[in-house]
Amino acid sequence: MRAPNVIKDIPLPLVRAMPTLYYYGCFATQTAPPEAKILFSDYLKYFQKALILISEFLPDPRFEKMVEQTDCLTPDAPSEISHCIYKLSLQLSQICQQNKERLQQALERRNLNESLRKLFDQSIEKRSVLVIDNQNDTHFANTIVHQLKGNCFYRAASISPQSEGIADSIMRNDFLLFLSAAPQSIHDEVEWLKIYDKPGLVLGNLQKDRKLNQQIIRNGAWLRSRGIYVLFKIFTPLRLFTTIDKIYVRFLLQ
Repeated sequence: MRAPNVIKDIPLPLVRAMPTLYYYGCFATQTAPPEAKILFSDYLKYFQKALILISEFLPDPRFEKMVEQTDCLTPDAPSEISHCIYKLSLQLSQICQQNKERLQQALERRNLNESLRKLFDQSIEKRSVLVIDNQNDTHFANTIVHQLKGNCFYRAASISPQSEGIADSIMRNDFLLFLSAAPQSIHDEVEWLKIYDKPGLVLGNLQKDRKLNQQIIRNGAWLRSRGIYVLFKIFTPLRLFTTIDKIYVRFLLQ
């Protein structure tokens, strides 16, 4: 779903709905749990409303056909979903590219971006992400929290793993994001995912003083060998919410 030709020029709030829908189609069966089906239905309704909203700024007969295609999607028939969302993404990207100037004006001057964000807030029960600052880097923790709240549309907060209230915070949140794979303590910290039955992700920045950080590579390999998700490279909003949504959907369907 992150391929440039699939989502090129699509406003980020509209792209925001796609990973949950796409990965539900990838991983779900007809006997998916009710919570997962509700999540899918909420995101589908938002996606449909967002298509209608953007069509008011970019009049194009293809939008009506796209909404009709989404009407056929149901959580009880997951095998059709991923291919359909992929095709809709390509069509939407084509429309946005063909109307690039008008779209930009709508986003900047006519509050389309704000309207889409408001629609998301009204349609989706936001997931809460707890950032575990296990490298004592308050600036980086705050940056990630800002990304998660501002551009990924989650509720988010950070906490030190040494905090007295760590257990309560973990229980109150939907998803754990560990800030670094570097500390040796990560081996113990990821056990919280099993203890508290939570989905999670570990970030691994491979660069240290312009050299590969061998400790992160070793720890990252160890974590992945035990089924823990590790995200390397640059942590853009798109990369973050696509990865988190994929993990969360898979967790609900397990």
